[in-house]
Amino acid sequence: MQTRREQQDTLACIAYNHVMNQSLIVDARMSRSSGIGTYIRRVIPELLPQLRFRKLRLLVRDRALFLRDYPHLAQLPGIEFIEQSARIYSLQEQIDFLRASSGGFDLFWAPHLNLPWFHPALLVTVHDTFHLSCRELSAVHERIYMRIALRCLRRHAKAVITVSEFAKSELLRHVDLGSTPVHVVPHGCAEAAGPCAPAVSEVPYLLFVGNLKPHKNLKTLVKAVGLLREQIPHQLWIVGDAAGLRRVDPELERYHRELGDRIRFLGNIEDERLQELYRSCDAFIAPSIYEGYGLTPIEALLKGVPRVIASRIPAHQEFLGESVTYFDPRSAESLAGALVRSMAAPPEIRKSPSILERAWSQSVEEHRRVLEELGF
Repeated sequence: MQTRREQQDTLACIAYNHVMNQSLIVDARMSRSSGIGTYIRRVIPELLPQLRFRKLRLLVRDRALFLRDYPHLAQLPGIEFIEQSARIYSLQEQIDFLRASSGGFDLFWAPHLNLPWFHPALLVTVHDTFHLSCRELSAVHERIYMRIALRCLRRHAKAVITVSEFAKSELLRHVDLGSTPVHVVPHGCAEAAGPCAPAVSEVPYLLFVGNLKPHKNLKTLVKAVGLLREQIPHQLWIVGDAAGLRRVDPELERYHRELGDRIRFLGNIEDERLQELYRSCDAFIAPSIYEGYGLTPIEALLKGVPRVIASRIPAHQEFLGESVTYFDPRSAESLAGALVRSMAAPPEIRKSPSILERAWSQSVEEHRRVLEELGF
């Protein structure tokens, strides 16, 4: 007959053995992308060593390149790296997911809505529902894919993580998740900038940073700069893929020709160079029509950009508060007016939003708790 203490020890041993017998797949293929790639780079390499598992299968684009960035992960017991090159949202991606799941895994963590359709147990991070919320900016096939993804989410998700209260509300507007827990875990902030770097240009400039998808609203930004060409001397510097921008809207090519050297496409640049641009610009502009979070204006505030001008959308208002100048993202005239007012006055000292005090380690810890609830 066991004593009460012996019974407790036995139950604890059973629980520990169950946890250590769990197996997990994590999709880290987008680690070198912008946006979601920042999330993966900041969370997954720090989180995985804190989890308890028997077997971990990590999906990557290039094993050697990934381990060059995160060599410590190679030392984790039970880890296996699987290279996959399929384009996201493709049929081949679903076939690759099935192959990666061979051998049976207790949980698949998808850091984006390109989740596996047939895995019976999912943890999914939802950054936004852009394709369904902005129907006029998305293609029919993209909306169909997202409908399928949300149906799979409803059937197979053990838990969902969203990056903001707004992203959570939008997700639940599109799909009824019943009793599935939905955890709001905002991103963290990188370390604050050091002393301001020397100016990188003798010409004053405005800065935009981000991927160049339709909802980023670059056309409105470029039109606003065109409206002000006689009023301010600034160039517009765009960090991102210039070819991608022109594919988004051919009309932008015409604006580019009209404005000539007032617009500079810098392409994808190294992080060190980006920090210099943040520290030396006169204003940072975040013109998005839709965001689930809005990382770049937060980074701009963190780097001490003197003027941050952002579209008045729920995600920006949730995290930026009154620390920025807002404008109507559907109106180039509204953005032009905000720019003129901001540039005509000395930079205001505004209360910093609380999100600037949130470290990435806090986000990692909140992810750890979610995984712990799921047995890891």
